[in-house]
Amino acid sequence: MRPVMDDLEDDYKEKLNIVLKGKGEDLSLEEQYRIKYYPTLLLIWKDEVVSRFQGLVNRVELYDHLNQLYSKIEKNIPLNGSH
Repeated sequence: MRPVMDDLEDDYKEKLNIVLKGKGEDLSLEEQYRIKYYPTLLLIWKDEVVSRFQGLVNRVELYDHLNQLYSKIEKNIPLNGSH
């Protein structure tokens, strides 16, 4: 997962803020977002989780999903129920 996250950080550095936390590193975040499985990827927009991925994620699917979300953000389309 780390290589994918590093690529995302490089490719989306002007658009997204990417934060990587390990298990047990921030218990308050784990409780707040009810993280039970690792890895878990949360996509948060305006303090709301708009997508959640648990387990390993296919790079192509993740990039496609991020591009769709970002397109909606640019067009001011609501993100609820995106994934």
